Amino acid sequence: MEQEGPSELGVDFEPTPLLSPKAQKKSTRRNGFGGIAPAFLKEGGSASSSVPKGRGMDDRAFRNHMNQTLIHRAPEPSRASRDVVRRSKASLRGSMIVKLPAYERPRVIQFESMLEYRFLCLTLLRPDIHDILEQPPAILYRRADGSNASHIFDFRVTLTNGERIAVAIKPADRVIRRDFIAELRHIAADMPKHFAHRVKLVTDEQLDRRAAAEAARRIMWNRPALTEVAA
Repeated sequence: MEQEGPSELGVDFEPTPLLSPKAQKKSTRRNGFGGIAPAFLKEGGSASSSVPKGRGMDDRAFRNHMNQTLIHRAPEPSRASRDVVRRSKASLRGSMIVKLPAYERPRVIQFESMLEYRFLCLTLLRPDIHDILEQPPAILYRRADGSNASHIFDFRVTLTNGERIAVAIKPADRVIRRDFIAELRHIAADMPKHFAHRVKLVTDEQLDRRAAAEAARRIMWNRPALTEVAA
């Protein structure tokens, strides 16, 4: 449900909260997966179109299932405001196919760095994520010297409670070297209220490499199916 009004805008430096190990075990037992069930899977959905015989299916139902004609449907395209530059020797570029509550069908989400990829993997496992928009429309703002500029956030995350968060992802050393925190405060001050309720800065110090790798494995295990029964 969308919030009636935005909360106070500001720069949030707290790390992205993740499920604790105890909560992960509870979620695993509750969802019945080999790991945490990602938020992009529909309720009752499956990462595979095949159903093994003997799991609540009699012989006739099993034969009917096997005789169904399955068709492949490509995922919906990315909604990024600009195309991600694919060729780069300095950073990782790529895309993921995900299914979130805001999507009717699986959709492509692009990323432009290893940090963005880790952020996506960790965030997709959270149960309170409704939508993720990569490279949202640019924000026009005024710098400290009075000059005009524009900034494109890496992601805009919408929570299930309707809160929208503009996310900037940068290496910590670059944040310090370029005084990006001061710049981000000017961006947040001029950011339209309908765009996001708050701004979050995420650095490599908040994105655990091992946790992200484990999240990526779980996402692969439970990736959304691109096949469906032909009409």
